[in-house]
Amino acid sequence: MASGARIFAGFVRSTLDTADRVDAELGARVRARLKPETRRALELASAVSYVPVEIDVEVTERLFDEAGATRACEVLRENLSISLETPLLSALVSGALRLFGRVPARVLGWASKMWSQIYCDAGTMEWVAEGPETGRFELRDLPACVARSRPYLVGFAAAMSAGLEMIGVEGDVQLDRVDAAARSVTLRVTWKG
Repeated sequence: MASGARIFAGFVRSTLDTADRVDAELGARVRARLKPETRRALELASAVSYVPVEIDVEVTERLFDEAGATRACEVLRENLSISLETPLLSALVSGALRLFGRVPARVLGWASKMWSQIYCDAGTMEWVAEGPETGRFELRDLPACVARSRPYLVGFAAAMSAGLEMIGVEGDVQLDRVDAAARSVTLRVTWKG
């Protein structure tokens, strides 16, 4: 049953395109494992439309099945890195960097604005700075399919590390706490410099 939550179709397509760039055979294997209705929905979606978030969960889970966790995380991190340069997100990125410089604790606070550009009706993301080189993202009211999907959450955490790369600091984003019943997740963020 669809949750009603949606994700920017271009972002999901970009995940598949990034898999193709990394390894064309990998991209083909992931596409082959998608449900026919998923492939069709992605083909029919316009460049600026949204698709059910369940489609992104399926794409991510098939990517993990075919690539393994380490490689899938690399693909997802690269995909977000590329996406941060697209018209959809680049204005937010440049605005955050102009306002806050390259101070991670301040720039990461803008991640919720990016979340709302990529996702619709898919819960909330809040940044909580905890110290000079640590903080956490609190995700609440997530769609059940997201909160239950370990590959999706691990991949999401890996992708978020692209934000640290964009700022120019060395760091890590890890899945810290998952409460699937409450549909909430905490991601722990640490960095140097």
